[in-house]
Amino acid sequence: MEDRVNSIKAWVLSDGKAGHRSQSKGILAALRNWVKVEEDWVEVKLRVGFLRLAMDRVLRGGVVLPTGWLRIFYRMDELPPGKPDLILSAGGNTRHANAWLAGTLVCRNLFCGDLRGLDKDLFAGVITWDESKAGENGWIVNPTPVAITPDEVERKARQWRMKTGQTDEQIWTMLLGGNGAGYLWGSKDWKKLGGLMKRYHRETGVRWVVVGSRRTGRKAEPLIREEAGQDVVCAWCPAEGVRDISYPAALGCSERVFVTEDSHMMITEAIASGRQVHTLQPARWKANPSNLHFLRLYEKNSWISRHALDFCDGFPSLKVMHEGL
Repeated sequence: MEDRVNSIKAWVLSDGKAGHRSQSKGILAALRNWVKVEEDWVEVKLRVGFLRLAMDRVLRGGVVLPTGWLRIFYRMDELPPGKPDLILSAGGNTRHANAWLAGTLVCRNLFCGDLRGLDKDLFAGVITWDESKAGENGWIVNPTPVAITPDEVERKARQWRMKTGQTDEQIWTMLLGGNGAGYLWGSKDWKKLGGLMKRYHRETGVRWVVVGSRRTGRKAEPLIREEAGQDVVCAWCPAEGVRDISYPAALGCSERVFVTEDSHMMITEAIASGRQVHTLQPARWKANPSNLHFLRLYEKNSWISRHALDFCDGFPSLKVMHEGL
């Protein structure tokens, strides 16, 4: 990528997961700071997990096989016409397809995520959170890139506030993940979270916007509603069904964003929105090593504060991101 060019054609491989799509969009946004990018999205779904071992052997052997053979391992869209200048993707299930296509088509490629033993030399660049890779050729050490920016969320929030008449409402936002990354959320935890929201409503008059995710499940919202009571929540943004507010507007309308600590992507997007960010833990949790690394990195940089659901210590002074991640 050293040569100066006016534009590039990029194929973006997606496994369909919202978090990984957001990471890829963040990479595209960063690229557009210096070059015009024409993007084509290609969905690739790994057929069976153990097929990774076979692809490991093919790629390790340096064998260049036709792109059509990749369909043995993936269900995938038709490839766009022509040849790309760059292939990029995020998420472990795309890494083999990324390396395979780049090797066959002889083009550069970027991958965001954990290589899990795959040879780094199969990629022109690997975006990683691992600070031990800093300064090594081909590694780009950076917090997870996302497409969220302060300007975007503030614009969406202004539109929503004008539309709903809530121009002067003091709002905090709650982002809900669910079970995963070493965290277990039960009924008692969701009720306690609703109680926390009610407590701050009583103490400060703040009202809440609540955003759900695919992992939140259907039981959490009724439990939170019951415990928080009426008038505490002014807008809901569930993963499925009718939404009172869009996700960007939910970030932009708030002074503070609270995120369940299992959701690395939501935490990163909240930081990138330029808000004060606080993470919340259920009663049962033991963060997996990857998630814990991010949490410690963000806490070290004063981008988040971490709390149990029954915390009463107030909020420390935090830094905010003005340019996004």
